[in-house]
Amino acid sequence: MSNNPIQSAIQSGQFSVALDQANTLLEQRPTDVKLWYAKALALMGLEQPEAAIAAVEYAICLEPSLAVAHRLLGKAKHSLGDQPGAIAAYKAAMKAYIDQGDKAGAQQCLSLINAYRANAPRTSDSTGLPSPRSPSTSSTSKTPAVLTPASVLPSV
Repeated sequence: MSNNPIQSAIQSGQFSVALDQANTLLEQRPTDVKLWYAKALALMGLEQPEAAIAAVEYAICLEPSLAVAHRLLGKAKHSLGDQPGAIAAYKAAMKAYIDQGDKAGAQQCLSLINAYRANAPRTSDSTGLPSPRSPSTSSTSKTPAVLTPASVLPSV
């Protein structure tokens, strides 16, 4: 178990606790990118992808090279059915991973991009526009499928 209470709360599925802790600390440190990322993770765990997008986009504004934040943005956009947005976020994550020399992280993002493209809706009418798709609801896990390394989550 981690000595970081926010990380521990997220890892144990106590997303409300993690969100409360992140919000409390953000009052003191409003530009702490790791806290914004942790808040976004907690919000995803609480199945609030719209709010998670707002938090993770703020984290990205503070630190554009944070690959895990771009990756979480892709997951949140995908959960809302925004495949183009998810692909764009995963491309940004892939670039950040490459810039950091993390080939495995870049490859995981490329695999997600390729999977989303393979499952993209096909055109079904004469307009050439994609058919509408509903957001994915196949995920039953409340734990975000995003890596949460201790180096990214804040120490408190």
